Amino acid sequence: MKICPNCGYQNPDEAVYCMKCGAKLDNTPLKQISDLENTRLWVMIAYIFSIVMTFVFLILLIFQVVNLALHISNLFVTVYDAITAAIYALMVIFGFFVFQRTREIYYLLQDNKIEEANAKLTLEWIVIAIIFNGVISGVFLLLSKIEMESYFGKKII
Repeated sequence: MKICPNCGYQNPDEAVYCMKCGAKLDNTPLKQISDLENTRLWVMIAYIFSIVMTFVFLILLIFQVVNLALHISNLFVTVYDAITAAIYALMVIFGFFVFQRTREIYYLLQDNKIEEANAKLTLEWIVIAIIFNGVISGVFLLLSKIEMESYFGKKII
């Protein structure tokens, strides 16, 4: 069974072109195809977790702003609450960027655009995900990057 690298359709072994989309078929080993499925799963986990963490930081920011408004008379508490609110605001902003990038990568992998997904998933984005969106998002993006690099037979990161 040959899997089309363009649309994912399962073609007979003797097929040269995909019976669904017409793309030229290669002899991609089944192991690489299963690695790609793992990559899709890991990016999906990072995508879901990035959504959750962005909303968590957004809720924390709202609570911190309300807390700041309630304690405006106490200077020490006001400064502390303002700094904390600013940190949460940064977490929301960067969390949103991580969510957007992870979403792009997820949909590129769904469309079997592996090279484009691999190019968008850089070490910098993995580090940003770990710092601003939680360790789980970053770890699963790192696993995805390792699998994509091995798919192309490249050196890992």
